[in-house]
Amino acid sequence: PDLYALEVASRILSDGQSSRLYREMVYEKQMALQAGGQALTLEDPGVFFFYSILQQGHAAEEGEKTLQAAVAKLHRTIPAAIRLRRFERSARRAIGTPSTV
Repeated sequence: PDLYALEVASRILSDGQSSRLYREMVYEKQMALQAGGQALTLEDPGVFFFYSILQQGHAAEEGEKTLQAAVAKLHRTIPAAIRLRRFERSARRAIGTPSTV
C-alpha cells in the first residue's frame, strides 16, 4: 500500500536537477556534486534510498543531516498540486498511458 506514496516521494525528492535534494545540496548549499535517490519496487518489500556525493571539505554527517531533513520536510508538508500533476504526467508517459491532466 505504501508503494505509490514512496514512488511519489522518490520523484519529488530526487528526480533530476529540479528535485528538492539536488536543488538544495548542489545548487543552494553547494555541498554536493550529486544528490539523488530511488524507490526500487521490483520485489516486495523493495528498497527506498537516497545518496549524495559531497564536495571536498563537507563531512558525511552534514550530508546525512541534510538528506534526513529533506525527507522530514516532505513528511510534514503536502506537495503542491502542480508538483503532483507533473509527477502524474511523467508516470503516465513512462507507462504509455494518455494523460487526462
